[in-house]
Amino acid sequence: MGLFDFLKREDTGKKDMGKKLTADVEFEKMREGTDFTIENQDGSKAVAGEADVYEYVETMLGDAEQFVTLCAPKALGGIRYVQACLVAAGIEVEIGVEDGEATKLYSKLCGEEELKGIFVDFYHGRFRPERSLYEPVEFFC
Repeated sequence: MGLFDFLKREDTGKKDMGKKLTADVEFEKMREGTDFTIENQDGSKAVAGEADVYEYVETMLGDAEQFVTLCAPKALGGIRYVQACLVAAGIEVEIGVEDGEATKLYSKLCGEEELKGIFVDFYHGRFRPERSLYEPVEFFC
């Protein structure tokens, strides 16, 4: 199961059929790489520069079916990747925080300019989020 399998959680109108929400979900810690990579529904590539980051973010902002994920070659300040998608309430940005041998996912809502700043700052290694503003992402189990 990849990083993006859980990214978009839309309400289908069906009952949860006894499933419960939990934030106690961990993802496998990723292997270190050599380059930043960026990904959306159309594929992934090594980031050549800031222009790639802006292009993928703009693509996501223009298409409610898209997501964008920027993954560092190794955790920066404990954060391995940032990802975002459009949701009914606006733009959801998520951070993958490495904790021991696992990665946990945290999210918050933000605006377009803040989102662009998060992605560019992360790419340049200067993203230091106010962790108290991020909530653990909940999944049905």
